[in-house]
Amino acid sequence: MRSFIAAAAFGAAAATTSVAIADTTTDTTKDWSGPYVGAQLNYSSGSFEGSHENNKLKSRTPFVFDFESKGEAYGGQIGYNHQFDNDIVLGAEIEGVFVEGYGGEMLKQPAGPETAEAWIDFAASARLRLGYAVGPVLPYVSAGVGVVSYETRLRENPGGSPTLPLRVDFDESAIAPVLGAGLEAMVFEDFSVRGDFTYFFIDDETSTFGKLDDAEKGDGVNADGFWKVGIGVNYHF
Repeated sequence: MRSFIAAAAFGAAAATTSVAIADTTTDTTKDWSGPYVGAQLNYSSGSFEGSHENNKLKSRTPFVFDFESKGEAYGGQIGYNHQFDNDIVLGAEIEGVFVEGYGGEMLKQPAGPETAEAWIDFAASARLRLGYAVGPVLPYVSAGVGVVSYETRLRENPGGSPTLPLRVDFDESAIAPVLGAGLEAMVFEDFSVRGDFTYFFIDDETSTFGKLDDAEKGDGVNADGFWKVGIGVNYHF
């Protein structure tokens, strides 16, 4: 599914661009101005890092981990474009996606192994888009601010038990700058298809495991970044 979505995103963008360029003989004055609403399907990846130091051990060495949660992200967007006389297109867009993914790493401690887990639940952003219209084709870049909601857990794994008793479970959120780029093309009079890449620059230092009686204050799993790439469709009013 991962390779399919990524390939579909760029394949759809290339295909629709070719179709749109071929159609410029009949529609070379396409105006992108106006509101739109649409849906999107993406492949996504969230990065996590952190540490856990058990302060009940006589010889304490922090266990550092770094892993990713990968999965599909689906949602929608709503926005407005204005095309100037020089074919520059300036727009604003709000989007939101639900994310399906999982990431984790086992910590092999002298007191018994534990597993740190984390994943992205939801991501949303408000972005400005700047593009240049070539007839029905619109390459663009985007920038704005976003919010990411994620969940972190720490599980015990005594003696390699598969039951993994839950020690701690936290819901976290972080605000992040967002940058992106994409290519959109009109395939019908009011419908467009696009390929889009977006990156959330998360720098969250939220402590989670520090609430445990055997953890140091700075312990936890922190989100370190989130990106998505995919395809979308828009209806233009």
